[in-house]
Amino acid sequence: MRVFAKHIPVALALCVGVPVASVAEYRSDSPAADDCTAFVVGKKASATGYVIVGHNNDGFGPMRYAFLSATDSAPALQELGRKGGMGGGKSPALYWQAVYSDKAKVGKATGDVLLNEYGVIMFSNSGGFMREWGGQTAELPDEATAETVDGGLGLALRFEVVRKARSAAEGVKIATSLIDRYGYGPDARTFTIADRDEAWILCAVKGRRYVARRCPDDAVMAYPNILPVGRILPGDIVSPGIEGKRDTFDFAAAYQGPRTKHDLSQKHRIVEFYRITAGVAVDEKELPWSVKPSHLVAVDDLKRGFSSHAVGQDCVSVHPEENPGVSWPICRRATLESVVCRFAENPADTRISLAPGRPCETKYDEFRPFKDALPAYFATGEAAEKLLAGRLPATAP
Repeated sequence: MRVFAKHIPVALALCVGVPVASVAEYRSDSPAADDCTAFVVGKKASATGYVIVGHNNDGFGPMRYAFLSATDSAPALQELGRKGGMGGGKSPALYWQAVYSDKAKVGKATGDVLLNEYGVIMFSNSGGFMREWGGQTAELPDEATAETVDGGLGLALRFEVVRKARSAAEGVKIATSLIDRYGYGPDARTFTIADRDEAWILCAVKGRRYVARRCPDDAVMAYPNILPVGRILPGDIVSPGIEGKRDTFDFAAAYQGPRTKHDLSQKHRIVEFYRITAGVAVDEKELPWSVKPSHLVAVDDLKRGFSSHAVGQDCVSVHPEENPGVSWPICRRATLESVVCRFAENPADTRISLAPGRPCETKYDEFRPFKDALPAYFATGEAAEKLLAGRLPATAP
């Protein structure tokens, strides 16, 4: 589906945003839903001299987009099965998500991306198949930390980070302190929290179990639906239940099931991204945490990676689900959108490149959220309160 978006002027001081525009349809026939892919470029590996991050959001749609104003009157956001809320922030923020419809049982409650005016972005991927799903909880070392308060945090975690954080490092501190207090609600998720100088990866497992690691400045990192942190390294931030086991603990091995560890869909997307975007060949049997690219990586390199259809092939004209000879792509029929965030010296000059659909066939719109006119699918207006309070249907036009 190709989307041609008109641009509309937005006055920053007057905007209250509401994600109501549907620009990608739910694909019930997709065999590869929920396979998001993320890529991080350290500032010394970047052609811009600043961090670049990107994300393909795969799963069930539609998407909805919003510009949220700095207001203390924003309504509480009640989460699916988990108590929590979003208070008003002190700065405007760009926000979008994959809509979840409880009635239709499609979509996701965790497919959100947020960016604030201080140049802090937060998005995430599913953590994949967990050991706990297979009844292996008795083998895990810190199950006493699994309890949560009122079901734990979900969407409220990222809202609280982005409404308060003025840097990625501060965002990590806010997130981990909230998890320490309330626990994380969903099963497992890998978050990217980044600003112009730093990008952090935060892996959180249901309860009070997490690890956060900074991406090296001179390296790039690709991760799909996995827990990318294994053995704990100096400088990693870990939850209290893991701290005493720091020297011997392997986060991914403890919580990630073998179905995820050996899944070719995960491995092939990592291999392909490094090949196309960083010009580096890696062995799928020993996938690295990060790699040093063969060249300075630019936004266009990420766009090529996110549009890729196949391992080892640069030009495949059809989606692999329609070509039996090709498999495990980054861009697939289930892809709802693609986003690349290019940071700048001045946070207000942060640029978003957003393809509201499959990036192989949908034009990327590039804009500065806090200076430029927003694409028309970023809605604004009084309907924000109704939507966030759940009084509008998820697929509202």
